[in-house]
Amino acid sequence: MESGLLDFLLIYIRHSIIRTRMKALSMLEHLVEPDHRRVVELNFRICLVYELVSKIGDAISYCAKAISLCKSRIQNLKSSKDALLDGIDGGDASAAEAEGGSEKSTIEKELEQLTSILPDLEKKLEDLSEANPSADMDEMVKAIVSRVTEVMPKAASFTSSQIATSSNGFDSSVMSTTATTGSSGSTVN
Repeated sequence: MESGLLDFLLIYIRHSIIRTRMKALSMLEHLVEPDHRRVVELNFRICLVYELVSKIGDAISYCAKAISLCKSRIQNLKSSKDALLDGIDGGDASAAEAEGGSEKSTIEKELEQLTSILPDLEKKLEDLSEANPSADMDEMVKAIVSRVTEVMPKAASFTSSQIATSSNGFDSSVMSTTATTGSSGSTVN
């Protein structure tokens, strides 16, 4: 009995974590730039919790979003860094360095941090994709459907007789062959 209660509590806690982080993400997205480092981090944390509760499809979508936002942030930081450097080169170097020096180091630190975690995020997405059975199942279903559609025209040409099976109980089945006259109806005995 205690094991069942413990399992229930763990599931409840995990789902509470997801709800709490989703609310935090919603609020954070209204307060900062869409690709802010904290938004990237929160999307990745939501991904990890979804992975814990075996919702791999949801984990994949949040991991992919974290990667996309991370790449966007890296690009924006590179642009800001270039603009800052252009400002230093174009104006009074001593005043600009004093004013923009700390900003430049902050941008460089964040750029370095995001650039270092991007490969880890991409590796996580790859691992999740490999662990996602529904992706493999989708591939198998598509392969089966394509094979069936290749075979169907051949199977449809057999109209001289039709085999039908009916069940008369749990273990027995009765087979009957009924001649057809080209109609689409069949008779089961």
